[in-house]
Amino acid sequence: MDSEVKMLPCERCGELILYDGIKEFGADTYCEFCGSESPHTLLGNPATPFFFLFLGTVVFALVNPFGMKEAQIFFMAFGQFCLLLWFKILRPIHIALLKADNPPGCAIFFYGCFSWGALGLGILSLFLLTASGR
Repeated sequence: MDSEVKMLPCERCGELILYDGIKEFGADTYCEFCGSESPHTLLGNPATPFFFLFLGTVVFALVNPFGMKEAQIFFMAFGQFCLLLWFKILRPIHIALLKADNPPGCAIFFYGCFSWGALGLGILSLFLLTASGR
């Protein structure tokens, strides 16, 4: 198992507290700062938007209300995934690395290239979605 201590912000007050799961699934965590009995919820979990994106894409692909081709559905799903990945994961990490007191020079360069590459792939994929419709 992972022995690393995970700290996540409380959803009510924003202070960093120990994360041991979600109250609905048996976690015993409470916030020491504001006293909230459920400081972490399922909607606050970082994986929730990806789950809804995946579920929505599967339903959209099965129903296919606009009669889209398979390539268009792929470009749509991949573009949305890349943009969500960039907004929810890569951009906040990149901003935190840039604001750090002693940022690692080479690592921040390569991480920045990866971050901006994911953004570019998402935009390019959504552009190809519109271009492949003809």
